[in-house]
Amino acid sequence: MPKDLPKSLTIEESVTLMMTMKLQPRASGIYEELVDIYHDSELTVHEYEEAGVDSLDELEHLQRVVNIAKGRCDLAMQIKDCLEGMRGWAVGKGSGCPLDIALNESGSLKFTTDSVVSFAQAYFGITIPTRSPPPKSKRKYTSVYLDILDDVVDKEWGDGNPENTPTNDSIRAWIESKYPNIAFSSKLFDGFVKIVRPDEHRSSKEKLSIFKQSPK
Repeated sequence: MPKDLPKSLTIEESVTLMMTMKLQPRASGIYEELVDIYHDSELTVHEYEEAGVDSLDELEHLQRVVNIAKGRCDLAMQIKDCLEGMRGWAVGKGSGCPLDIALNESGSLKFTTDSVVSFAQAYFGITIPTRSPPPKSKRKYTSVYLDILDDVVDKEWGDGNPENTPTNDSIRAWIESKYPNIAFSSKLFDGFVKIVRPDEHRSSKEKLSIFKQSPK
């Protein structure tokens, strides 16, 4: 079984992994999150149009992003429907189903993680990776800002999966409290927070803005 994964998974957790997204506490479900990404991509196209962008090539490229985001929403729902059918098969007949049921302490039905991993690979070619965090930096030097960066990462994301995502204001308040003699301009702090925040805790719109468009 891949490291750092629970021994059993709900249907939503199974969908999350099969969509190659990280398991984490969510205020809304995986489906709502994908819909938000889809709507944000639509909004980006709308903003370009409102700004008077007349390049059909640029709008066409952005529309492809919208189509892919919508396709991910549809795919997640199709995987969910498939898994719900598989659960009925496993509970009803049992034999022959490629997914195994695990009865947890609360009595709810889940799939064994091993069977989900095998099912995803065998039927869809989806490899569910391990969820181990990357190794710590091996840099042989330090600086005051790098030390603060490491300190913030350890405090806010040391467990790799915080239940509550800290706001920029709360991070700044903590830094100013612990490092009162270190200067942080607003511009420096904005860049600092953008660098330090894990990708899975960025807003959907920020995720879309991370990668620059290829030059013409």
